[in-house]
Amino acid sequence: MRKVLMVAYTFPPRGGSGVQRTVKFAKYLPEFEWQPIILTTSNLPWREIDPSLLEELPEALLVYRAPDFDGCFLRRTVRRLFSRDVQDAAMLISNSSTSRSLASSKERSAWADFLGTWLWIPDSCIRWLPAALLTGLRIGRQCDVIYSTSAPFTNHLVACLLHKLFGKPWIADFRDPWTQYVVYQHSSKLRSRIDAFLEAKLLKMADAVTVTCAATAKGFQSAYPSLPKDKFVVITNGFDADDFDFDRATLLPFDTFTIAY
Repeated sequence: MRKVLMVAYTFPPRGGSGVQRTVKFAKYLPEFEWQPIILTTSNLPWREIDPSLLEELPEALLVYRAPDFDGCFLRRTVRRLFSRDVQDAAMLISNSSTSRSLASSKERSAWADFLGTWLWIPDSCIRWLPAALLTGLRIGRQCDVIYSTSAPFTNHLVACLLHKLFGKPWIADFRDPWTQYVVYQHSSKLRSRIDAFLEAKLLKMADAVTVTCAATAKGFQSAYPSLPKDKFVVITNGFDADDFDFDRATLLPFDTFTIAY
């Protein structure tokens, strides 16, 4: 059985919509003679926890978890950088709870803007890259194919480096677009250009790019016409019949057309 290294930062016990596609691939790939090997984070999720997803995975599934470095030291550094501005702002108004709240709010906003724009490139999960790469070097040699899924886009950076080091084929999966996504925005034009540069390089270096809908594929093809169109493969999201007990399901009649979810 051939082996595929799946680089996925978001993986059970974390839940949420971004986990489902990877979980189902890992669940059903063995039926097609592919053995998944998961590379994910060891950090416990702080939201969207769904341990039940672990029950869907094959018992023999190999899951390697690499730590995500703590960013507290960076937070302290940025707090020092902006401490003078925060103090000046607090002195302009009376020494009240309102002034302290405004100062704290400005500090948090400055910290978030600084990290999001200039340190977390392409996203906050970049802190995971060193440990993920070291783990990938240990387990990736035995794999036939490398697969990564985004978001976060750091997954693709890890997979790209392993692809260059091992010479293994690499499939980059985009569950959503990147710079063309409707919610994508950065206050800095330079940062936007950096993301566009990374996107172009990753798309060029990947052996194949899978997307969830034809619109994403067309968007990539329009933005990067030099890339072959057959490089982009649409694998739509669907549903897992095993999640539904059709034998015992009770179908309720509706007088009007109804969509349930």
